[in-house]
Amino acid sequence: MLNNVSLNSILCLDIETVPQYPSFVQLPDPVKKLWLRKAEFLKRKESEEGMSLYERAGIYAEFGKIICITIGYITGHSRERKFRLQSFFGDDEKELLASFI
Repeated sequence: MLNNVSLNSILCLDIETVPQYPSFVQLPDPVKKLWLRKAEFLKRKESEEGMSLYERAGIYAEFGKIICITIGYITGHSRERKFRLQSFFGDDEKELLASFI
């Protein structure tokens, strides 16, 4: 199946996310309540607490933000092929997405 795919038609994407706030204690109170509610579903052990699970918040859209998008693609043919990378990064997710588009 992959023998029929041209390398020049493949686009690689990598998106890096982090929690919206650096730590649980910096969350506004309404967001803390929402996170603690979400954390109840994320617990793997009964002893885990919502505060300690906050480091995983970046992978949940409602609590995370994108800080980097990297695209990779191949140009050229045969021996002249090159793998190109371009990264879009920053702390402001809205600006980052606008520059990516």
